[in-house]
Formats: sequence, C-alpha cells, structure tokens
Amino acid sequence: MPNHPSPPASEKLALLVIEHNPQARITYQLVRQLEPYLPITSFEKIREELKEVAVENHRLPVEMFAPHVSSDLFPIENIEDLVRTVSAGVSSAIALARSPSFRLTNPAAIEIVTTSLHEPGQRLGVPVVFGSIG
Repeated sequence: MPNHPSPPASEKLALLVIEHNPQARITYQLVRQLEPYLPITSFEKIREELKEVAVENHRLPVEMFAPHVSSDLFPIENIEDLVRTVSAGVSSAIALARSPSFRLTNPAAIEIVTTSLHEPGQRLGVPVVFGSIG
C-alpha cells in the first residue's frame, strides 16, 4: 500500500512548489484573483470588474493583457479550466519572453523579471503580456 502524505503535508508540499517555481507562483497569484469571477464568459467581463491584478507584489492594469487574450479562451467554466488556461498562458509567455528578440518595456514587468523570474544561466524571462506594453 503506497504511503500517501497526510493533507497537511500535501498542502505544505503544494505551497513549497508554488513558492519555488515562478510559473506556478504567478499562475497561483492570478488564479486566486480571477476565481471569484467564474464562470468567465469573456475578457470584457474581467476588464469591467477587475481593473488590476497583483503579480509578485506589483499592481498591473488588466487592460495591458487585452491584446494578448484571444476570444477562443472563453468561456472558462470552472477552477480547473481557469488554472489550465492561466498556466498555459504564463508558460508560453515566459518561454517567448526568454527569446533574444523579445524586448521588455513595462517598468513593473522589468522588476518582476529581475526579482522573480531570473534563473541562473538563462535569459531573464517574463510573460509576454508585460513586454509590449509601456
């Protein structure tokens, strides 16, 4: 019989993974802020109800994400859909941001990159939604 961690140990493990993985941490931060708006039928709904989001202790206007959110992502019906959608977006954006041709211009995003997403031996990365704005 496998030895499964008790719920408190599992919760501690999840928190450690989130703390030490920038993609997981940013996904978690965004999902916590978006969850109260489920189901999310469109980006317009979020834009109307949530003017800004906090990422790594920086307030970012929701409007800056608009050019990068396509309508085919909606509807987002439940928490699983939300986590999957946000995680995929953060992952893709970080990978693209690490491209040598990517130019970061938003001051808050630059701060997020330099303090949160830097991994030794890799180009600094940040979700692309931060780079083309500002």
